[in-house]
Amino acid sequence: MGRRIQLSGLSGRTYDFAPLADAAVVPRQAANVVVAERKRGRWRVLYLGQTDYLPRKDWAEPLERIRATTRHVELLYRLNIAHAVREAEAEDIRLLHQPPGDAADAD
Repeated sequence: MGRRIQLSGLSGRTYDFAPLADAAVVPRQAANVVVAERKRGRWRVLYLGQTDYLPRKDWAEPLERIRATTRHVELLYRLNIAHAVREAEAEDIRLLHQPPGDAADAD
């Protein structure tokens, strides 16, 4: 795996994500998935979801919808096995990156 992208959560913890395009083969594991764009040196999270099997591409429809209106986005993933851990990490990131009063896309 090549470059890493760090996203912070409200707790102050930092989570390492990798661009999915960098993966020669989509890992056959559970993961948190983020669609984000880099603006003014910061990552803007546009979608945050999770899947228990990354190759199923649960994230494909939200990615296509976002790409229809936002040109330069990246699909990021963070492998994780335990469902409870994925949920906790996703919520931590969501709490920091979700604008007040905005309903975030989440699975």
